[in-house]
Amino acid sequence: MKKILVYIAVLLIPCTAFSETDEKYHSLSFGVNVYYYDYHEKLPEPAKSNEIGWLPGFLIDYNYRDNNLYIRAALDFTYAKTVYDGSYMDIATGDIFPYTGKTLNLLLNTEGMIGYIFKGPDTKSAIIPYGGFGYHLWVRALQGEGGYSEYYSWNYFQLGLLIEVSPVSPWTVGINAAFKMMFNGRIRVNLSDMSDGYNNPESDLGSKPGCRIALPVTYAFTDTWRVSFSPWYEYSAIGRGDIFEIYYNGSLDSYGYEPASRTHQYGLLIMSTWNF
Repeated sequence: MKKILVYIAVLLIPCTAFSETDEKYHSLSFGVNVYYYDYHEKLPEPAKSNEIGWLPGFLIDYNYRDNNLYIRAALDFTYAKTVYDGSYMDIATGDIFPYTGKTLNLLLNTEGMIGYIFKGPDTKSAIIPYGGFGYHLWVRALQGEGGYSEYYSWNYFQLGLLIEVSPVSPWTVGINAAFKMMFNGRIRVNLSDMSDGYNNPESDLGSKPGCRIALPVTYAFTDTWRVSFSPWYEYSAIGRGDIFEIYYNGSLDSYGYEPASRTHQYGLLIMSTWNF
């Protein structure tokens, strides 16, 4: 938590390198994202596989606005541990027992979008419908004895609406809601992490829709520098994956599949933005 507070403090330092007199079309933002991650696989009880915990994330965001044109490119990433609330099966008896451990996660999203700006009666109010594409990667590394890693990846298409209103200068409040649809989902299960004799099977993932909503509140210290606080929530899901073959020392050992799952995320994004 101390590291997170240091990152936030750095973000709140104003930048004076840019002129405050010229018209500015570009903006560059750096953000700290503190959020709760709740991943749940849909398995028959008593089997379970869940990942939960508060995580620190980081974001880089570029915006371009000129007349009615809106362009955005962003990258966010997280590298932290969650609590694994799961189970394991006794191979000899088939009995299932609860198991709790730690998982090291790398979460990465990169996206680009384009939209049209409908300007309000003042220059600080706008309605912006937008669309774009993104890429998601989750490296899930189960820790401890018998642990192994999984690589989840997919593309997604999104349609969204951003509304910004400035009731009192220098404040701006808004709502940003988006519908997301994943496609080209893949998983690779690195069973060779447990033993060199295993293969690393891959399969497709089922595509499911998701959504995200954020409520940004922004304070502009100058024409060049502003800070925003944005509570947000996101829902995503994965359909059951295709069945894959598991080999050990070249011989077929068993079959597996990635079960359907859902993920709830919510948190607070703090961003510092420079206009130029």
